[in-house]
Amino acid sequence: FQFRDGNDHQGEATLEDIQMGIDDGELSPNCLVYVSDQWMTLDQAKKKNTANTDSKQEEEEDQQQQEEAVLEKNHISTLSSSISQQQQQQDLFQFRDGNDHQGEATLEDIQMGIDDGELSPNCLVYVSDQWMTLDQAKKKNTANTDSKQEEEEDQQQQEEAVLEKNHISTLSSSISQQQQQQDLFQFRDGN
Repeated sequence: FQFRDGNDHQGEATLEDIQMGIDDGELSPNCLVYVSDQWMTLDQAKKKNTANTDSKQEEEEDQQQQEEAVLEKNHISTLSSSISQQQQQQDLFQFRDGNDHQGEATLEDIQMGIDDGELSPNCLVYVSDQWMTLDQAKKKNTANTDSKQEEEEDQQQQEEAVLEKNHISTLSSSISQQQQQQDLFQFRDGN
């Protein structure tokens, strides 16, 4: 910050260095510091700088809370997606094989029944409001699963983009705050 202490002493220093100059007697207590386009006492400059810093810290805290909320939402979304995938793998489908054999089982269990000879290759599975062969049911179920996964991936990419934007903003704000703390104030003492 620029500072002036009478007509003899002027320069640039951090607020801490100006305070040390006053404490050491190198600068008078009437030393002025240039902040926000005006000359003010060191105490006023410190208050002004603290107010600016507090405001930026509040903004950073708000942003951090938003990021934490997005992370929590991502975590919940990931858990939901994992549970959903497990449920899809364990979904029971109605099946029928002629007039004698019918029930509910997972697609994998129906395939094992066909492989073991318990069910015929003509066994039908009820998926999406219609009866179809096991191969058609697998394809239909895979298409539904892929569509849901694509939607979840799109949502996750959007949330990651928001997180990245917030992170860059936080870093920028933090750098700006560090620069402000290191800014040199102009000061003057006297006229």
